[in-house]
Amino acid sequence: WYLRDGGTNSAFLRSSATWRFDAASRGELFDIVVEHGAETRENLETKATATLAPPWTERWTLVGDRYKSANPVLHARWLIRRGGPGHFSEAVDEYRRALEERTKDAKPLEWAQTQKELGDALRGQAEEEAVGAESARLRNEAVGAYRRALDVWTREAQPREWAETQFSIGGVQRGLGEQAGDEESARLLGQAVASYRRALEVWSADTQPQWWAKAEESLGYTLLAQLEHSDSVDSARILVEAGETFR
Repeated sequence: WYLRDGGTNSAFLRSSATWRFDAASRGELFDIVVEHGAETRENLETKATATLAPPWTERWTLVGDRYKSANPVLHARWLIRRGGPGHFSEAVDEYRRALEERTKDAKPLEWAQTQKELGDALRGQAEEEAVGAESARLRNEAVGAYRRALDVWTREAQPREWAETQFSIGGVQRGLGEQAGDEESARLLGQAVASYRRALEVWSADTQPQWWAKAEESLGYTLLAQLEHSDSVDSARILVEAGETFR
């Protein structure tokens, strides 16, 4: 019943709060939810984590150790999920290690996926672990990784991956534009607008409504940011375009 009730229990068990537990621990977690079904999600999570903490911590560490020795991509993902100081920089190192084996010629699709995830990790490192010039450098490296992925992922062959990567590029370019001076900011924000629009060539309100809405919203806010770096003629045009994205 706790998976079908559609309320607090179902929401909790389907949430990211439970991904940390292996199958055996999930069974124990279900028992906890059944026993304390009337409690709030926050109380359930606290109780479950406290009950399962010692074995989960040990198992979780063992999983990380196994990934570290066997698969750098899985280890990088594990590091990002684990969190903690420096986890993005560690993940970046693991993705770079993976790319020594996953070459563009031998494994083009795996290479492209790893480049995309490297870009995501570099962006996270720039946003959470760096400031100023170092943050800008990491963002530019992220854009480079995303664009390398697009050497393999094309709009015709991999439209989903292509659009998601264009959206990611737009987000990084927008961040760079918000950090830069006036003239450079206008250029970078213009590039971000173009990237979001490329993603919207694939996403539509009918076929991918969530991604379409995210891209439209991001495009609108980026256009508004452009207003600070535009002359009066451009400002009127940009304001109209921004208004259309929020409709």
